[in-house]
Amino acid sequence: MAEPEGFADTFVLLYRQIHDELRLEVSALDPQALNWVPGPDTSSISTLVVHLLGSENEVLQIVRGLLSDRDHASEFSAQHLAQLQLTKQLFDEAHDSEAPDG
Repeated sequence: MAEPEGFADTFVLLYRQIHDELRLEVSALDPQALNWVPGPDTSSISTLVVHLLGSENEVLQIVRGLLSDRDHASEFSAQHLAQLQLTKQLFDEAHDSEAPDG
């Protein structure tokens, strides 16, 4: 892999690395583990991954000078995402972060 040339390249590279690690971890978990909630006022791994992706997307929008259309509350709604859905979302977000400024 080529070394990043500047801030934007480094930023995208770090997002990719995080998403690669998350995909690896998520792929090892069954749906019960992904959606297990440890207690009241806590979140499942699935919900936390969705929240992380929402946060990352919002940061990228703001950095690019775009308005944020994030629906923060929906990230914490009762979601039960399957492993394939989460890994696809992680893959999609990694590639969306490479989109050129339009």
